[in-house]
Amino acid sequence: MPVSAPCRACGVDNDPTTGPTHCAGCGVVVEPHPSATPFARLGLERPRFVVDDAALERAWLSRSRQVHPDRYARKPDAERRVAAQQTAALNDAWRAIRSPFDRATWLVRSVGVDEPRLRQAALVEFMELREEAAVDDAARRAVVERCTRHFRDVMARATVELAAVDAAAGWTSPPSTASMPHVKRAAALLAEARTLARLVADLGGERLIPTLQDR
Repeated sequence: MPVSAPCRACGVDNDPTTGPTHCAGCGVVVEPHPSATPFARLGLERPRFVVDDAALERAWLSRSRQVHPDRYARKPDAERRVAAQQTAALNDAWRAIRSPFDRATWLVRSVGVDEPRLRQAALVEFMELREEAAVDDAARRAVVERCTRHFRDVMARATVELAAVDAAAGWTSPPSTASMPHVKRAAALLAEARTLARLVADLGGERLIPTLQDR
């Protein structure tokens, strides 16, 4: 059964899965619907990993300007409230997919695939790296450098898997038979990348995942 969201002002049914900010019938700002994906909220046709980051930011800024609360300062309370809700929803959408790691994580989870637990051998390896880094500053810097390179290699491999899903059936839930192996490999690589980023951060290295502290 198709999802619809009648406009509170004119009653026209708007398709919330396209992430409209305004009613197609009368132009009034509409409430953000929970079924809209971050991609739809920012005006992208469909979820995908490979996107133009600059275009993504422009889309966020453009839509944010359209519903900025300042534009509705002289409007009735209901319109000001909905504009504030749309602004918050757009900001949440932007945060969810602005960085490659966060975008990849959202995509994998959106199709019902969880990141697997790391293999025991990998956990032991990370423990040994922490012990190695504890020897002295030179050792710590060497571990940070090595893990940073490893993180970038893992993310490059994940990108290949994620782009393969883009090019195949896309991000459907459940994933297609052709896409599932790529999604599962990407999920495993993301779990490894997250652990590497935490290790580098703990050892005083750069923040490889911008939102790491939120995870």
